[in-house]
Amino acid sequence: MGSRLGPVIKHVTVKYIRGLPHVTVPLPSRNERCQFALRPISHNVGDFLTMLHEEDRGIDRAAVLSNEGVRISSACSIENLMDDSFW
Repeated sequence: MGSRLGPVIKHVTVKYIRGLPHVTVPLPSRNERCQFALRPISHNVGDFLTMLHEEDRGIDRAAVLSNEGVRISSACSIENLMDDSFW
């Protein structure tokens, strides 16, 4: 499934390990999955997107979307992001 922003990746999983969310996403350029450990208080969506880009340099741009397809601000904390559903 695609959108005006490009392909939408829906195979994102979140697992809590020692109280921290670990987000696993497929990396499009390398055709493999990668797990990112996030700190809910000190990380925000922008930090996560930076980590994603550093892991897969083939990503030109990325965004986190709500289930309704609304883009989540890069300033949104991971704590707030985990309160709602996203993809």
